[in-house]
Amino acid sequence: MRGTIALIAVILLLAGFVARTDTDRWTTAERLTDVVRGWDDRDPTLSVERGDAGPRVLVTAGTASLDDIAAALESGGYAQALVDRGRTWTLAATVVAADGATLVVRDTDLRLAGTAGLHADGGRVMIRRAAVTGWNVEQRMPDTDLRDGRGWVLASGGGVVTADDARLSHLGHDAEHRWGVTVAGQRSRVRLTSSSLTGNFDGLHVTDGGFAQVESSRVRDARRHGIADTGGRRLTIDGANIVGNSAHGVLAERASHVHITGNAIHANHGGGVVARATTGIEIVDNNIYRNPSAGVMVLDGRDVAIRGNLLHSSKVGIAVRGESTAVAINSNRIASNRTDGVWISERSSDVAVGGNRMDFNNEAAIAVKTGAARITGNLLTQNFDGVRLETPAGIAVSGEVRDNEITGNIQDGVDLPAAASLPLVGNVITANREGGISVVAKGDATPAIARNEVRENGRGQERVRETDVAQAGEAR
Repeated sequence: MRGTIALIAVILLLAGFVARTDTDRWTTAERLTDVVRGWDDRDPTLSVERGDAGPRVLVTAGTASLDDIAAALESGGYAQALVDRGRTWTLAATVVAADGATLVVRDTDLRLAGTAGLHADGGRVMIRRAAVTGWNVEQRMPDTDLRDGRGWVLASGGGVVTADDARLSHLGHDAEHRWGVTVAGQRSRVRLTSSSLTGNFDGLHVTDGGFAQVESSRVRDARRHGIADTGGRRLTIDGANIVGNSAHGVLAERASHVHITGNAIHANHGGGVVARATTGIEIVDNNIYRNPSAGVMVLDGRDVAIRGNLLHSSKVGIAVRGESTAVAINSNRIASNRTDGVWISERSSDVAVGGNRMDFNNEAAIAVKTGAARITGNLLTQNFDGVRLETPAGIAVSGEVRDNEITGNIQDGVDLPAAASLPLVGNVITANREGGISVVAKGDATPAIARNEVRENGRGQERVRETDVAQAGEAR
């Protein structure tokens, strides 16, 4: 039967029905490989060796259960390294699934004592309807002490870890490839479905060209990041709840092909999503809120799409910094942030902000300090200011503010600096409580007034900022 399935897979590949493309999240070929491996029900081949941190069980062929691991440890003189108490097992050894082998943890509670681990080293670890918990044996409770290490789960060497309806908690510490649930290396993969990651060092960590997919899962209370991608090849997060993590909800650093879609990312202690030196990231249709830093921070990023999200109640909705380029911010609702809705600074270039609704932000809907930005077709209302342009004197800027509706803001529609700024063209600037356009010196708004519809603002089309006038007088 297995040979027939493998033959069918080869025929499909040759016929061209299976296409491997750079944009596929999980290709058909990878799914077929997973299925064939999952059906390998041969009796397992196991061996036991002494490792630096205790015994290691090597599964080199077939499919092994915890009963098989217990038998191998007992025959090797380590009977107490895996203790069975009904549906609860306590493991004080590391189990390694080598290429062609599978370890199955199913319908049970597995406690990893000390620094015990589950390692898919070219093989596969399957966790289904089970709990895997880092465990403090002396205190008879989940391990919360990071100082002496904790249990861990790792896919490397082309290995695969899958968790379906699983609970993975209190795993990992600050050591390479021991961060909790980790995937490292080309062709190595982790797939989490309808599972929870709670109290790990990093909930999930992807690195060294690994692949990961998270679907309909909960990632909470990590000691560092909820999900970290530091040099992974592809990461997909879909339908997850990422909450209460000690640093960022999602960190993508030196990563590529990151897809974050349809998630709730909230109440993390750093940023909601932080993309640093990352190329090709999509942040689409998420609810990102109550993060004390930025809802989304892009630093030195390239080819970034932020689309269709609700970003609210963070310090700033979206911050674009460093040498970021090709950043598209489209069709989002950005509201009720403690400072700006969107903040663009430093050497950012080719930043497009279009078709968004931004309201009730405590400072500006959009603030541009430096960089190149095209701000078009947005509705900016009920903020403190609509657009604030802060370009210092002598700093070159490029882009434009065009065809926006800037209305009903608490202070000014547009706040212009004394220096040259982005051109204003075709905007409707109306019903703002103070000025339509605020300036440092009388007459500075005249060119902009001629190119925009500026009317019905509380203090007229142009407002000269009193604080700047006073400061200028003191200087004289």
